[in-house]
Amino acid sequence: MPGQVITHVDAGIFLPGCIGNFVWLDENKNGIQDIGEPGVSDVVVKLFKSTGSLVATGTTNEEGFYQFNDLAQGLYYSEFIVEAPYVFTLTDQGDETTDSDANANGQTPLISLAHGAKFFDLDAGIFIPTQLIQNAAPAAVPVEDPSLVIAPNPANFQTTLVAQETGRKMTLMDQSGKTIKTWLSASKNEVLDLRGLQAGIYFVVMESSGGRGSATAD
Repeated sequence: MPGQVITHVDAGIFLPGCIGNFVWLDENKNGIQDIGEPGVSDVVVKLFKSTGSLVATGTTNEEGFYQFNDLAQGLYYSEFIVEAPYVFTLTDQGDETTDSDANANGQTPLISLAHGAKFFDLDAGIFIPTQLIQNAAPAAVPVEDPSLVIAPNPANFQTTLVAQETGRKMTLMDQSGKTIKTWLSASKNEVLDLRGLQAGIYFVVMESSGGRGSATAD
């Protein structure tokens, strides 16, 4: 009505906060983000409230970072999902900006996110145990046309391809058929550097003058 004063119309607002940060390959297994240690992409990260209810799910980007946005204030923890043979490194070895926060199950401690705050210190370091690295190297394997199947260890591993001839196009592909790299064979004993690859099955194809050929791994 004209002249009437309304005093019961309300509006609630909040400043959104965010949580993130980094998953890396802890090459020396010391639990600290050392210079030169690479981030790990495509790691699944889940964000939970303190009650255990799932808030959001995401993955790390190409550099190993993740971030959850538009969060209300409250208590949260992250959970990182990695596949064997990866395991989580030591926790709380460096300062808050360089340590790993994930326990052996991939869960971080609870953190209290203030109104509109940005918390970029929930990190996880992962590595492959040494005994698995030693057992992962394949022996020389005879293969049939068209592909050589290898199961590389991504932590620090090289293998030698015994090509049938030099000067031929070599292609490294993942299990889905995506091309990882191509090169021309310079010798009959090509050293293939597998460092930096995710764990999985890969194929090497050599194209000969008549089409695709085969190679062996040593």
